[in-house]
Amino acid sequence: MSILLTGATGYLGSNLAKRLAKEGKDLVLLVRDPLRLPRMSGAGKIEWIKGDLRDNVVLHSAVKRCETLIHTAALVKMWTKEHREFYEINVQVLRNLLVLAKEHGIRRFLYTSSFVVLGPSDGKVLVEQSRRQHQGFHNDYERTKTQAHQMAMHAASEGFPIVILYPGVIYGPGPKTDGNLVGDIIAKFLEGNLPGLIGDLRKKWSFSYVDDVVEGHLQALEKGKLGEGYILAGENLSLRDFLVRLSSLCGKPQPKLVIPYWIAWSLGRLETLRADLTGKPPQLTHEVVNIYKHDWAFSSQKAMRELGYQITPFAEGLKRTVEYHQSFLKNA
Repeated sequence: MSILLTGATGYLGSNLAKRLAKEGKDLVLLVRDPLRLPRMSGAGKIEWIKGDLRDNVVLHSAVKRCETLIHTAALVKMWTKEHREFYEINVQVLRNLLVLAKEHGIRRFLYTSSFVVLGPSDGKVLVEQSRRQHQGFHNDYERTKTQAHQMAMHAASEGFPIVILYPGVIYGPGPKTDGNLVGDIIAKFLEGNLPGLIGDLRKKWSFSYVDDVVEGHLQALEKGKLGEGYILAGENLSLRDFLVRLSSLCGKPQPKLVIPYWIAWSLGRLETLRADLTGKPPQLTHEVVNIYKHDWAFSSQKAMRELGYQITPFAEGLKRTVEYHQSFLKNA
């Protein structure tokens, strides 16, 4: 049974590709740049197709070879010069994949959504059935991923064989990418380039260790109930707790600067305007600052109960992540 995997050069997707290959799965990987694929080894057949997800001819060629589809690809950025790309990649690609999957009789469609579609938790701990309370969207990523989620939910309601997964804030060993926010913070901290964090450090994030999320995908592939969704989160910790643990582990003092929201928002707005004029990516956007104003806390009890999902203790996950970045800096 061949598996089509999208996003195999991304932070989560590359780890998932390696794990699936190790399990001996036959893989078809649709990528724009095959040189960015991770090294993989296993007994299964691995082939790649070079192309853009937005090319429906390429999508058709990939889908017709497989019986299972795992869609992890997404545009995970705080800014891009062509704002339409968020809609094209996060919404239109999913729509096209759903149509092709129905046409070719895909038996199981695993869709990687995001915690953002469930909305900010703001003092609560959200579950899969929680109704989104926050009606607005903070950025193009949240807006388009929510549109895609609604499409996936509609497909599930019509009996399409889809399983929807909601990873939390993913962290763990791996390169700094747009989808590895925590890794970027840790790397900057180790380099001495993290002056401080934004706003109220009591705000909570759900930290999902990357290996746990990968394992959750494999579990959902085997045991996930069709039409259901599963949160693949981790420990819900405040940003202050995160900094305290990071500082203690590294033996470096915590950043003392806490940037008020209004200052960070103003700086982000200026950075966004500069980026729009020059095409050079911003260091911060006002939209990202708005995300920092909320709690993002979630429960993985359903995934633990039905899939066997397990959470790596944050202390252990953070240790492995810091060791990775320390090693990377040492060899740089």
